[in-house]
Amino acid sequence: MFANKNHSSNSETNNSHAICTGDELGKGINSCSREIELDWYRTLYDNFPGIYFVLDALGRVFSLNQFGASRVGYRAEELVCHSIFNIFHSQDQGKLQAEFADFVQPEDGGYHQKVNVWEGCLICKDGRSIWIKATALTMPATDWEILKNSHQAVENFQRPSVLLVCEEITVPTIVAAQANSQNFWRSQTQAIAKLAKSQAVEHKTLAEFIREITETAVNILNCDRASIWLYNEDRTQLQCLDLYEQNTQLHSVQIIVTAADCPAYFQALKSESAIAAVAATNDPRTRELAGIYFADRGITSLLNVPIMLAGKMVGIISAERAGSGKHWTESEQEFTEILADFGSISLANSEKLNLELMRREQQQ
Repeated sequence: MFANKNHSSNSETNNSHAICTGDELGKGINSCSREIELDWYRTLYDNFPGIYFVLDALGRVFSLNQFGASRVGYRAEELVCHSIFNIFHSQDQGKLQAEFADFVQPEDGGYHQKVNVWEGCLICKDGRSIWIKATALTMPATDWEILKNSHQAVENFQRPSVLLVCEEITVPTIVAAQANSQNFWRSQTQAIAKLAKSQAVEHKTLAEFIREITETAVNILNCDRASIWLYNEDRTQLQCLDLYEQNTQLHSVQIIVTAADCPAYFQALKSESAIAAVAATNDPRTRELAGIYFADRGITSLLNVPIMLAGKMVGIISAERAGSGKHWTESEQEFTEILADFGSISLANSEKLNLELMRREQQQ
């Protein structure tokens, strides 16, 4: 796939008795050293014990090392110019394609190397399955010379932009992950049952129940902070009803975020869908919060889920992690949505109670 240097076979140019100047000799030595270095790096790349793909921004294979080709059973030429996702298990393809597309999106301010990790299953040419942990790294823009031939149409090929390093993992690793998932599901179920009991049987006040929701979020999601926020009447402010921190195990309130300070964030919330930002200080939806909310708290990852009441978004439940680039899983987002529903029901019950109290006062 890569262009190779052509070495002349002309006896005149290869005459060992040719006379050259010191400068010419120096240039020749430097050129030879450079070629030896490139050959060494290529040999290292081809034989390093791992499956290494170089991909363009569409996920098409630009290059595959020889060791990797031997593991998957394909010749590199059979995969070049084709989507890498074609050799992933069909159940993984859609999710990986969506996450890869999001991963390669350019950021403002020029090139910043990004790293992401996925797990999946490669399907070899002979039908074997290889479970892998794939680490993707974005690459700076580089000029590459691509060999064109009659067998491959590479005219529309984009620049190589991602190095994908696939490390083979054992089935027990997958089993352990499944066990963790089952434990998480069990913890969720117990937490939901406890909240339902608090709401239906113990008749806690709104403030007490909101505090229980934020504590549950921190404990089950294993995050550093969780909070519940409500809009003001004209939806230009979000005021924190309760914020619970794992380290201190304390609750706090009276934090306000305004649309004037964070217009892009408030615009993103209007979609009434969840915001799962892994790099919250760089994400265009949430980076406005960096200076006024994240800065002194070390928050790097944020999950916001809307709280709906009577068909309208009235606030959000927020989960935050510090110093972690861990993705918010689908299970974590779904559980947070359940917590948001509990918040919605508690707000509705509180509103009904207030109306009932007002009615009784008017009758007296």
